[in-house]
Amino acid sequence: MAKEKNSENKIIRLIQDKFPSFIGQVNFLSGETIVTLNKDCISGFLTLCQFLHDQPEICLDLLAFLTAVDNSSSTPTPEHGCRYELVYQLFSIKHEQSLRLKLPLDEQNGELKAGSVTPVWKNAELYENEVFDMFGIQFEGHPDLLRMYMPENWQGHPLRKDYPLKGRQ
Repeated sequence: MAKEKNSENKIIRLIQDKFPSFIGQVNFLSGETIVTLNKDCISGFLTLCQFLHDQPEICLDLLAFLTAVDNSSSTPTPEHGCRYELVYQLFSIKHEQSLRLKLPLDEQNGELKAGSVTPVWKNAELYENEVFDMFGIQFEGHPDLLRMYMPENWQGHPLRKDYPLKGRQ
């Protein structure tokens, strides 16, 4: 357990050294390191991901999952004040350690956008399609963003908390 904490702290220190303004909050929950990033770091997020993947001391080479959260009815409201956040679960096979990154998203003119991480983790392509379909988050630079579960002409995004529970398309 002490080794795990040292590894987690090392990851946090390396991120803080390279990207001093990116980390908003760090939590440790049930052996999991959870880093909530500042919403202003979205333009440099791909660079951070590439660093976490390529840095030999970290080597987060596996994107275990990617999803989104709609915080619209959360109490209390998250510190970052954003309704949506992307959640990336990363794992290092070499070092047997994980890191969860939360990226807050601001709606800009009614649109949600983030950069695609497919250049870093190829399997992000599938996860980003799913998040696009269910939450409506656009991933700029994605090779082929499309709906996965809902028909192409479907209106709305079923995992948003304001999606109507009754009625038909």
